[in-house]
Amino acid sequence: MSNIVQRLEAFNRDLAEYRGIISDVGRRAPGEDWYGAAIPAERQRLDELCARIAEQYGGLHEAIVEALGHEPLVEQYGIVGGDLFILAAENPAANPWLTAIMEMSGPAVLQAIGYHRARRRSAIWRGAARAYGELKDLARIIAEYLKIARPG
Repeated sequence: MSNIVQRLEAFNRDLAEYRGIISDVGRRAPGEDWYGAAIPAERQRLDELCARIAEQYGGLHEAIVEALGHEPLVEQYGIVGGDLFILAAENPAANPWLTAIMEMSGPAVLQAIGYHRARRRSAIWRGAARAYGELKDLARIIAEYLKIARPG
């Protein structure tokens, strides 16, 4: 399970970088052609991040759905756009759902991280309780053996 948490944390870092680049470029050139204001290095990094987000999400989809209790859908004004993270992996220049993606992606992943951390802690405590029960059983068996083995 810690592997899931680590992968979700890496996914969250990539999403945060993605949101950061888009915010920086958007501040420099607000409006419809914000993507045109991105320098080549920013465009290249956005392309790389979109590819990484898509790849990571393929392996994290079930963990995120389990944590959220539903598919992470983007919806604005009663219109459903689709899966939040699949939309995030699309070209941001022409993405009509970009604002919703920017607002929703961070909290959704943080909720998944918290959920899976809690599951891991719960599993650790269940394992400790099971080990304690087995230790008590072993102590009882040893005590019974000592009573039998000791004449008297």
